Amino acid sequence: MVPSTDSDSLLARHEAGVFDSCRKRLALMAGHRSADFGRFILPQAVRLVESIGHRIAYDAAVSLGVDQRLVDLYVASCVKLDAAWYAEHANLSQDAQLEMESTAIEAVLPSMWDLIEAMGVSGYAIAPIASEDGWDKMVTSLETFHHKELYVSRM
Repeated sequence: MVPSTDSDSLLARHEAGVFDSCRKRLALMAGHRSADFGRFILPQAVRLVESIGHRIAYDAAVSLGVDQRLVDLYVASCVKLDAAWYAEHANLSQDAQLEMESTAIEAVLPSMWDLIEAMGVSGYAIAPIASEDGWDKMVTSLETFHHKELYVSRM
C-alpha cells in the first residue's frame, strides 16, 4: 500500500483507524475462515478500500497543488461518508461536520465556473450542467406542460 504523504490528515487518520479497528477485531477471532470474519470483517471491505482511495486521492491533489478550496470540499464530502467515525475518533461533532461542509461550499461557489474551466474538463464533460451555455440550451429544449389547459409548448 502506498504510504500517506501526510499521516496527520483527516483522511489518512480515517484510513489508519478503519484498518486498526479491523485488525483489533481480527485478533479476537479464530481466523479469517471463521463465521465472525464473515460477520465483522467482510462487511468492512468496501469501507476499507474507499478509505484507501480517498486518502490517495487527497494526497495526490495536495501534491499536485490542486486549489485548497477544492481539496477542502473533497475532504468534507469524504467525512460525510463515515460521519460516525469522524465524530467518534476525530472529535468532529455533527455540527462541526456541517460547518466544515458549509464553509467549503461557500469558499468554492463564487469561483465554481473558473475552477471547472481551469481543470480543462470541457472535452470530457458532456453533461449539460458542465457549462452555462450547455445548461441554458438544455433548459430551453425542455417541453413545458400546463395541466389545467392541457397545453404543451416548447420554452
